[in-house]
This record gives sequence, structure tokens and C-alpha cells, in this order.
Amino acid sequence: MRGRLWFWLLFGGLWAGLALASAEVRADLPRPRLTRLFPAGGAAGTTVDVTTEGVDLEGATVLRFEQPGLTATLVEGKAYRVTIGADVPEGIYEARLVGTYGASVPQLFAVTRGLVDVREKDPNETPEEAQPVELNCCIHGQSDGNGQDCFRVALKAGQRVVFDCQAQRTDSSLDATLILAAMDGRVLATSGDYYGRDPLIDFPVTADGEYVVTVHDLSYRGGFPYRLLITNRPHVEAVFPRAVQSGQRAELQFLGRNLPGSVISSAVNDPPLEEVRAAIDVPTDLGATGRFLMTDLPCDHSPQSSQVAWVLSGLQTRGPAEWSSVRPAALVVVDQQVVIEREPNSTREQPQAIELPVVVAGRFDGPRDADWYTFQVPADGNYYVDVYSERLGARADPYVAVYDEQGQVVVEHDDYGHRVRSLDGHLRDPYGQVSLQKAKRYHLLVQDRYSRGGARYQYVLSLSAGLPDFQVNAMLGGAPAIRAGGQEFIDVVLDQRGGFNSPVTITAEGLPAGVTALPCILRSTIHGQLVLRADRSAPESDTSIRLWATGVHEGRELRREVKFATLATNGNGCRPMRDLVLSVRGTAPYAVRFEPEQVTVAAGQSVEVRVVAERLWPEFTGPIDLVSPGVPGFLQIGNQTIPAGATELRFQLTAQGGMQPGEYTTAIWAQAQVPFSKAPEKDPPKNTLVVLPTTPVRVTVPEAEKK
Repeated sequence: MRGRLWFWLLFGGLWAGLALASAEVRADLPRPRLTRLFPAGGAAGTTVDVTTEGVDLEGATVLRFEQPGLTATLVEGKAYRVTIGADVPEGIYEARLVGTYGASVPQLFAVTRGLVDVREKDPNETPEEAQPVELNCCIHGQSDGNGQDCFRVALKAGQRVVFDCQAQRTDSSLDATLILAAMDGRVLATSGDYYGRDPLIDFPVTADGEYVVTVHDLSYRGGFPYRLLITNRPHVEAVFPRAVQSGQRAELQFLGRNLPGSVISSAVNDPPLEEVRAAIDVPTDLGATGRFLMTDLPCDHSPQSSQVAWVLSGLQTRGPAEWSSVRPAALVVVDQQVVIEREPNSTREQPQAIELPVVVAGRFDGPRDADWYTFQVPADGNYYVDVYSERLGARADPYVAVYDEQGQVVVEHDDYGHRVRSLDGHLRDPYGQVSLQKAKRYHLLVQDRYSRGGARYQYVLSLSAGLPDFQVNAMLGGAPAIRAGGQEFIDVVLDQRGGFNSPVTITAEGLPAGVTALPCILRSTIHGQLVLRADRSAPESDTSIRLWATGVHEGRELRREVKFATLATNGNGCRPMRDLVLSVRGTAPYAVRFEPEQVTVAAGQSVEVRVVAERLWPEFTGPIDLVSPGVPGFLQIGNQTIPAGATELRFQLTAQGGMQPGEYTTAIWAQAQVPFSKAPEKDPPKNTLVVLPTTPVRVTVPEAEKK
């Protein structure tokens, strides 16, 4: 009950106060959500018994993984035996439970290689009770409410050991703290937020002996899963540069710990990092589709996970093939040669000269480092500045300032991004436009907002007259399920860059039998809904689908793969998904559609539209309210009600004056109190607030008549 209300509150708090005082209201029909897997991972080549928890999971007997080589068999109740193939790469994967109400929102499951899995055992709350473990293990534990978990490990002088506690990265709500101590109680190291909320301790061992590592929640909350890795295997901290050219062989600098064949790096870090250089071959087709090749779901880039962290054309790399256990790093792929930032460029008097258009791979080498560049532009006009850092999983919070020849600020750019309902796309990455003149010389400053620096504080700077492009994000607040005879929607948000301002059309591929995607055109708006409709005879199914966004700029078609995100189970914003599984289940209680589905109206004018309601559950005869939160401001519909028992309604749609000619699509939301019970033979049906989209109406605004 509380979880579903929370979901709708995130969608705008739209429904508050709409229910009758005497009725019990639930937010929507059941939508399965898997909220917990424990343990949240296992080693390649082993079997793991996991337990599951969630809501609306009735009839769930299948635990489905998107990664080949991961299979599960129901043992009993909520327990499954997961078999991890020996050839499954190390990484973080998605798992879904499939049951009566469809496939759930995914939960994360991590696969390791070369580590021994260990289950935490109580009592282990004091150093004296510390559970003994071996080096190169992965401990699967749960936080104690008012206590802590202690583990004892024997280490040898000369080893460099990494204690890496993973919780946020596997969708756990744990805000972990790590403490490393000697057996006599001396505290040797502590860590809190390092990878997002997850801590990490890098410990060069100076003396043989046993050491105690302690894990606890920052607020001493209990029951939250974690994975504690204690290893001396290769661990990559950073990769440089973070931009590579499409179709080329790129040499990368890997900085980290226990890297084979390494030398000590000059990068700022305590203890010092090691350095290895290795080359990768960059694919050629990423920029053409906006694809991002993932090995891990990037859920650790900031304290507020945001799915736009990976909405870019790029890839993740682990480095040389033998480093299969290394944490991957994200790289942005561009179509031009990358310029490497070079010191000295820390003052306005010693800037690095660049020529536009340019992509610069840079980093803040140490605290208070400032990177200065100087340039002239080839022509008067508007230019676009885009800095990648958070989107790449780097730690900087950069800002950009452009100065003229007199040292006056022309423009400053800082955080940028869209927040649309539950999609938090607000980034610490700067983006914006600046008007420049050909005859003048300019200076550009990039610096971390808090003057931090070191190996992890990297960025990619793009400055050009415009590389028109866009990305589209699809946001899911719950499990995507559609009922036969009805409609469902997927929220889509458009991010335009480099002067792109043309319409974008969203389409779907791989839809299940009996399901169609209705037109969705984003024009003069960044937000819309892709509406899916299921025939009354659509069979039950669970199908992976893909969405595509297509736009045209100056006669050139751009086709971009739509990226998916969902609300994080740990309440930490939203997080990316690799896969979108659409379920078809049961019959919709009602459906509302526009007839006809296309109308023409001049800017500043109104037109009458008609909606038809189908009441597919015989017991549902009540009124249906029509609300329009997703309708762009330049189309006015207003709130309407289809009376109880009625099957149609006519009302006015108004196009504001000044609307650009062209085609627009918009759907409105229908909501009604529907009698529902999961077990009607035991519990009588109760009023349930069911919200469904109408079919979209396609609005054509003609060219204004010339006077």
C-alpha cells in the first residue's frame, strides 16, 4: 500500500483528495516489484541459494535473468537456486520475478570471478567475536540494527588489500561505514562515501598479522544487504583519457592497485596509485545509434543515482582481457580526434591553445587545479559548451567560464539537466550556449566547484558551433504491464544538444502479439508518453522490447536507441536498466480512446473532440475522470468527467496562439474507482484507483493563412 502510494506521489501527487471519503483507495492495480535478493550475487561457476522479497508477487515461480548463463530454479516458497555459468563475465545484472501480475521491476545481482563467497554468521558484533575469513573473498551480509558486523582476516606485509563494500551498487539501502583496525584496537583506516554511498579502504599492509574490518550502517539501521570484497586482485581506480575516437585504436592509462606490470603513477592519491598503459579498439557504430555498451549497470556515480549517467554514445572498458575482474570505466565515443589536456595550463597566463571544434580529455591533477584554454572561433555565432564528468562516473563537479580579451566573463555554465516527475536528470555536468565573435580571442576555464583534484577528477570538454543531437530516456515508475483491451504508457523525456530542435518520433520494436505502439511525437516539448495498446485477444506474455527515437536535422535522419530507467529500490532516485520487459496480463477494467484519433485545429482556435469509453469489467459502471498532466502547455484540454454508466464525452481542445505548424501527439489520463480484490472469494472487492492513458490524439496545426 505505502509503496504504491509513494510511486504515485513521485508522479506528481496528482491524485490526492480525489477519492470519496468513505472509500478505501489503493494506488493502481497490482504491479510486481522485486525489492530484495539475498545474497545479491555469487561467483561464476557456482550455485547460490537466494531468497526474494517484494510486493504483488503472487504466483511468482520464475526468476528471470537477462544475462545468458544465469538460470534459477524454484526451491520452495520465495527461495531460488541460482546457477552461475563458469563463462559468465564479472558484472552486475538484472533479475526479475515473473508471476500472476507479470514481470517485476528488476533487482540487481552481481557476479564475481576469482573470489570465494562467504555468508556472514552471527554473533560477530565485537572484535572478539569477529568472523574469520580469507583474503580474496566476497562476504554476503546484512546490517545489524543497533550493532555492527566484524570480520577477521590474516594479511602479510607487502600486500596491498582493498576492502570494497558494495550496497548502493546492488540497489541496497545500506549507507555503509567501514573501519579497519589492528587486533589491539588501533584504528588504521575508515571510509564512508567513496563510490556514491559505498565505502572503500585501500590498505598497504606493513606488518604480518590479523586485522579486523567492521561494517555498519551510518544510522545503525538493520536488515540491509551488502557485499564486502576483501582482495588483492587488480583494482582500477581511474582511466585516462575518458574520450576516444570512433573506429580507432586508443591507448589508455589505467590507474589503480595491484595492476600487473605497473609503475608508480604521478597521479595525486594517498596511497599512490599504480599505472599501466593498454590499448583498446573502439567500435564504429556507437555514435550512429547513441548506444552505450555496458558490462556493469552504472549505479555508483553519485549519491543520487541518475539514469542519465549513461545516456551518451560510449562504452565501458575493463582494460586488457586478463583483467576480467576489474571494475569497468565509462568512455565517451566521439567522431573526431581527441585533444589531451596538458600542463602547465593552470593559469590564465599559461593557457593551452585549442582549435574549434574540439573535444578535450582533461583532469584536475590535484586540489585547486584549474585548466585554462585559449581559442578563436572561425565565425560569428552561437557555440555550445558541454562537459562530461558525472555522466562518465568521474567525481568532479565542474563548472565552465568563458572570458573575453579584457578578462570579463562572457558566460558561466554549471549544473544542467531535466527533472520531469520521477526522472531526476539533473547533473553536475555543465552545458550551455555562448555567443562569440570571430575577430576576438577567448579564454575558457574548467575547474571543480570545490577545488578538488586527483586521479578520479576527470572530465571531457566539447566546444563547437553545434553538433545537433539528442537522446531520449524512458522512465518507469513501476513494472510495465498491460491488460488486454486496454492501454499503458511509458514516460519519455527528450534531451536536445548542440542546437537540435526538430520533432522526435518514438517507436517500439519487438512488441508481443496483440500489442501495438501508438504514435508519440515530441515537438516543442521535452516530455511525452508512448502509449501501448493491447487487443482484447492479446495472449499473456513477457517480452523484451526496444524503443527508438528518430529525428531529422537539415535533411539528415538521426536514429537513437532509447535508454531505460526505473525507480531504485533503495529510494536513491532512479537507476538505469539494460532491458525493458513488457508483460501482458488479464483484462483491463476499462479503456478510453479518441474518435477520431486525428484532428486539425488552427493556432489560437478550438476544435471539438470525442472520447469513447469501453467498460470491460461488467461490475465497473462508475464515472471516469479525465485529467491532463502530460499535455504540453500549448494544448489546452482541461479536466473532464465521463459520467457513471456513460460511454462517451465531447469537449473542446484549444491550440494556443503562436503554435508552430506541424503534427503533435498527446494522451490524457483516465482515472476511476474500480472494484478489485486479489482474492474475491476471500475478500470482497474494494475501490481501487486505476489510472490508464487514453489513446493519443494526433493534432495537426496548419500553416497560418497569408493575409
